[in-house]
Amino acid sequence: MDIFGVIEKWNLDRPNLDFNRFSRKAAGQMADDIQNCYLKALPPSVGRFNQSLFTATEIVEGRKRTEELALPLLFSKQVMLPDPLYSLLAPRASALWKRLPESGNKSYSKTPQIISSWKNYWSTDVSERFAFLNSTLPPLVAQLLKLRPMTDAGHIVLQPWEVAVEPEVELLRKSVVDLLKKPDVIKEITQRFEQAKYSAGVRLGPIGLQVAEDSPSQGLLKGDPMWFGDKAEILVIGFIHSIVASRYSSSLFDTLPGDRLVYDYVRTGGILKPKTDQIVSSVKVPNLSEALWDDIIAIKNDSELLSQLKDAIAEVAYCNDDDQKVLIKEEITSIASKLKAETALKKYARFSVSDFGVGLISGTVSNAMTGSTTAIAATAAAVSAGMSFGYKLVSEYFGAENKSLRRRRDVIVRINHKL
Repeated sequence: MDIFGVIEKWNLDRPNLDFNRFSRKAAGQMADDIQNCYLKALPPSVGRFNQSLFTATEIVEGRKRTEELALPLLFSKQVMLPDPLYSLLAPRASALWKRLPESGNKSYSKTPQIISSWKNYWSTDVSERFAFLNSTLPPLVAQLLKLRPMTDAGHIVLQPWEVAVEPEVELLRKSVVDLLKKPDVIKEITQRFEQAKYSAGVRLGPIGLQVAEDSPSQGLLKGDPMWFGDKAEILVIGFIHSIVASRYSSSLFDTLPGDRLVYDYVRTGGILKPKTDQIVSSVKVPNLSEALWDDIIAIKNDSELLSQLKDAIAEVAYCNDDDQKVLIKEEITSIASKLKAETALKKYARFSVSDFGVGLISGTVSNAMTGSTTAIAATAAAVSAGMSFGYKLVSEYFGAENKSLRRRRDVIVRINHKL
């Protein structure tokens, strides 16, 4: 049973849903049903992308319009989104949340962290839980039902990030503590951009800091950029993005350059400025973030050229040598030129243009599970099954003695998006 089966079983989509009619036992059984939707591992997939978790969570929780998914849906084989009902009701999700600094956990740093006010069912006072569900669950169900046509078609897959992170959370914490002992490295990857370009957590997201008033004694002027003194939360979200990409065979489609920077550092095994090989610098398509959801679905299903583009971008993840890279570059460039005359897209010319580039980064850790075929992806998944993805393990597992376990070329597909 998937999450939509749970919605139907418990009639969570009915008008005037009232949890005061439920018993606590029934609510617990419903939470178990939601948790049990994700007992099986997600099958490997070539060309799967996951958005930055802050953006993806905003979308599935209804704080951003689903139309924000237009661009990643148009150029990816599949977009992965978190399940908001799992975050809200699964006991294991609640237990993991309590072990992250965003919830107030103090084991990552001695410095006080910024804490999110977000709550789930299990962290709410018992006497208030049904009222909490009455106010929070219906809009989440409505948003999921809006996404359902894309999930039924396989263009979107719902998968909780918590399931991937839970077995890694202690090693994640230790890895962050270890990295915090390298101040020069941490400064380089967490202060290259302004603070507002980094997420502080799944629900905290980006937080901008500036000097409020001139401070001549400190050499500071009003408006000068400032950064968090403690970097633990920024590193945690970078590791979480990395774990999700590794476990779910996906590439990160980032919305913040700082998030991408931390992610690239972890995924390349500690390279501060990894070299990006540009496959194609510019592919222009209408920016459909202002389009109607039905229009996006229609274009996704009907545009043959966009289908070819998705296949070509997926190929980038497993090109083995420079000759293959040249051929893929030529193919994407050819498709990009034809897209300008694509009939299915012409009527959307009234929207602004989205411009994105496709590149790749060679690294010691990559989207190994997005291999060239499902068989290769499954093999890579089997090799990595049970392997922890902490910072130390990156160098240990992918060291010279384990080269035989790696594919000939490990890459991270990078989409550079600019409006």
